[in-house]
Amino acid sequence: PSTHLKGCGQEEVADTLEEKFGGTSIIPTSTLKDKHDVQDEDLLSLKVDLLRVRCALLPVSSKWAELALCLGLDYSWIEEMKAKHWRAVDKCVTEVAVKWLRGGRRRQPSWEQLVKGIAAEMGGNDPAYAEKVANYAIMEDCPKCCGNVDTTVLDVNHSHGDVTMELWSVADKWKEIGIFLGIDYSSLESCDHLEPKVALSEVMKLWLTRRYDCVGFGDPTWKRLVEAVHSRAGAADHTLASKMADSRKRRH
Repeated sequence: PSTHLKGCGQEEVADTLEEKFGGTSIIPTSTLKDKHDVQDEDLLSLKVDLLRVRCALLPVSSKWAELALCLGLDYSWIEEMKAKHWRAVDKCVTEVAVKWLRGGRRRQPSWEQLVKGIAAEMGGNDPAYAEKVANYAIMEDCPKCCGNVDTTVLDVNHSHGDVTMELWSVADKWKEIGIFLGIDYSSLESCDHLEPKVALSEVMKLWLTRRYDCVGFGDPTWKRLVEAVHSRAGAADHTLASKMADSRKRRH
């Protein structure tokens, strides 16, 4: 079945799908589905499911435009995103996830719709396999570099400058990092007009002052930040994550 993914140019995912399916979910259990928000647990919402949907789209990210059409998004909007995020596929994936989850005149977004769209763009129209891929996408082995990283809870007064400076080289991924850390999308959206480094600073302030679901996403720690930098759903910068981990080892 992995040939379906290879047809989408996702050789790395295809080659490791069977051996890596498992690991640890990068989606907090409290956000997998808040059953008090919707009666049908298959339905999805921007507030609860953004990180989950974004992860599910990553294995077919090279076909984000085709998938967006399949999910019912307007062609003119897709062309606008191509111009806005030229060659920045990860940002286009984020835009698709947000736009689709916000819904509109069509029926409310659901996991079933998403899986069918992914199946269509994988070429095999196999919803069962597509769902396996989508579920695999939220699973990630904890990076080895995180093993001994400091887990002391950070605070804005002592850590804001250090944290922000560490991430300067991935400032353009400020929104993806924010989504990974659990910052509400409306708060992230309010930073869209800012330069990347300024937006990153604002996101770190929100994180360090715990203005997000701390129970679900965990306290602000260096280990959590390293995970955000390392993860394919965050900054996807393994080199920087390893460097940060080496400099923030837990004191015994």
